[in-house]
Amino acid sequence: MKKSARFAALALATVMGVAAFAGCTKKTDSSGTGSSGTDSSGTTSSSAPAYTVATNAQFPPYEFMDGATMVGLDVDLVNAIAVHAGFTCTMQDMEFDAVIPSVQTGACDFAASGLTITADRQQNVDFSDPYYVSHQEVIVRTGDAMANLTTADAINAALVGKTIGVCTGFTGSDYVTGGNGWDGIPNATAVQYDNIGLAITDLKNGQVDAVMMDNVPATQAASTDINKSAITVINVPLTDEDYAIAVKKGNTALLNQINAAIAQFKTDGTLDNLVQKWITDAQ
Repeated sequence: MKKSARFAALALATVMGVAAFAGCTKKTDSSGTGSSGTDSSGTTSSSAPAYTVATNAQFPPYEFMDGATMVGLDVDLVNAIAVHAGFTCTMQDMEFDAVIPSVQTGACDFAASGLTITADRQQNVDFSDPYYVSHQEVIVRTGDAMANLTTADAINAALVGKTIGVCTGFTGSDYVTGGNGWDGIPNATAVQYDNIGLAITDLKNGQVDAVMMDNVPATQAASTDINKSAITVINVPLTDEDYAIAVKKGNTALLNQINAAIAQFKTDGTLDNLVQKWITDAQ
């Protein structure tokens, strides 16, 4: 999932199957329901479209829970898109492997959850223009000889036959198992986890030989006080992946709004500011 960047704060929260609301303006109309939104001029409109956004709030710094509030780069990006396009949004937290199906079935209008554009996913949803570039990297126990490797080929060779912790539905899982067009790691065993915290716990306990994860969450997890002496990230990218927002196939109108906002944010510095806020400043 993203561009190589390093930072040191971890706020890893587990919130399963709960609707979390992040930065969206809501009000009650005379019937007791309804939403208000902020248009691109900064004014509130009672007729603004209201969209539900699928995410998995266990992927800091992109989406995670800070107490009862969902925060992160993707959350800020969605809120900025809503202001630009003049709609309201509700971020709905769910298991990661439910994010794409929720958009595909129309249960949610779009998804922002550190989603890598893949051929398989493109069969089920339409993707926006990319807004970030990520890599897969490997985490090992401190002192493991693999930590000294400096090339992707050497790391791939060292992983042959190993037991590797991955997160369900993430690119790392496909990379190890050979799903979604990846070659796979020969004779490796992929152990699936709901989140990186669980995978790292088993890594430290010797239940798995390594963990594969997107580079930014990997570095963040390895930088916490409880982990920094026990685990090491091998800072060698194994993939280059584009993150994008997913909408239901054929929803061109919404996709065009999202793409227009992303294009604007790339030119006016908004995306750079989000990276600075959530990644660079946290190193």
